[in-house]
Amino acid sequence: MYSRFFPKPALAYTLVCALAGALISDTIYAYPLFGPRLSSQLGYTKLEANVVAAAGNVGLFLSEPLLGALTDQYGPRYSALSGALLLFCSFAGLAALYVGQLFTTSFVMAVSLLLLLGIGTAAVQEAAFTSVARNFPPSVRGTMLGLLYMFFSLSGLFYSGISARWFASSQSEDRTYDFLRVLALITGFGTLAATTGLKWHSWAADEDVDVTKATGTA
Repeated sequence: MYSRFFPKPALAYTLVCALAGALISDTIYAYPLFGPRLSSQLGYTKLEANVVAAAGNVGLFLSEPLLGALTDQYGPRYSALSGALLLFCSFAGLAALYVGQLFTTSFVMAVSLLLLLGIGTAAVQEAAFTSVARNFPPSVRGTMLGLLYMFFSLSGLFYSGISARWFASSQSEDRTYDFLRVLALITGFGTLAATTGLKWHSWAADEDVDVTKATGTA
C-alpha cells in the first residue's frame, strides 16, 4: 500500500502538509462560531451582519482565478505563505475589532477583514490542490484529491470541536476574543508549517512517478 501511493517519502510528506493545510485553512465554515457574537458586540444590523458573513465567500470565490494564475507562475509555497499571512492578519484584526482595539466598530472594517479571510483561504486551497494534482500520478490522483476535499470539509468540524471544548461562551463569560486569537495562531502558524511540504517535485513532474514499476506489478 505504501509503495503504491507514495513511491518516494517526499510525496507522503507533501500529502500530509496539503491535508493539514486543508484542515486548518477552510475557516469560512468557522464563521458561525464567532459571527453572531461579533455582530452583537459591534451593534450591527441584521443586514450588516449578513453582508459581513457573505464577505468571506466573496473573497474566496472571486480571488480563486487570480490566485490560481499566481500559483502557476510562482508555485504553491508562495501562495501558502501569502495565505498564512492573510489568515493571521484577518483573525488578529477581528479579535482586535471585537474588543475595540482598532478604535472603531466600523461595518466596513469587518467586511474588509472577512474579505481578507476569504482570499487567504483561497490561497492555501490553491497551494494544497496544485501540490497534490501536479505531484501524484493519474492512477491515484483522484483518490488523493478526494482525500483533500474531505479534509477541507472537515475544517468546520475541527474548529467546532475546539470551540466547544475550550471556548464555549456563556452569559457570564465571553470567550470569543480568546477564540479569535487562537484561530489567528492556528491558521497563521499552522499554514506556515505546512508550507514546508507544499511544493512541486521536479522528479514527479518529469517522470510522472511510474507506479507500476514502483509496485512491481505488470
